[in-house]
Amino acid sequence: MDKEKLLAFARARLKPVTCLDEIQVLACEPGLARLQALVGEQAQNAFGNAHGGWLYTLCDSCSGLAACAGGYAHVTLQASMNYLAAGRPGDLLTVEAVSEHSGRRTQVNRVTITNQEGRLLATASFTMYRLDDKIPGLG
Repeated sequence: MDKEKLLAFARARLKPVTCLDEIQVLACEPGLARLQALVGEQAQNAFGNAHGGWLYTLCDSCSGLAACAGGYAHVTLQASMNYLAAGRPGDLLTVEAVSEHSGRRTQVNRVTITNQEGRLLATASFTMYRLDDKIPGLG
């Protein structure tokens, strides 16, 4: 294939991914957060499935909420994600972060994504680093 055809293909396939539109927060407390999000058109990749980067962002956001609910700002120090099945258009996804370790400076969260049928779509592990900054109203 020539370069111009490949560039045209890439331009036609790439589109903006809107990450955090219409997300519902179902639970948020220290060490636990649960979100729901619909796989809409804005969240789909070029093949019509949930975009992996969008799924990762949901997990990262959920893990951050579970960590920050303790009153201190946290940032992601390390993350690992396994994609197990595709999120399909119209799927209602539940993202849950549960703390497996909470130390003085780090928190390790296990994050899962399931669809409306309870099928496991992805698992992730996030290590969150606690900053010295207290969150106004929480810390």
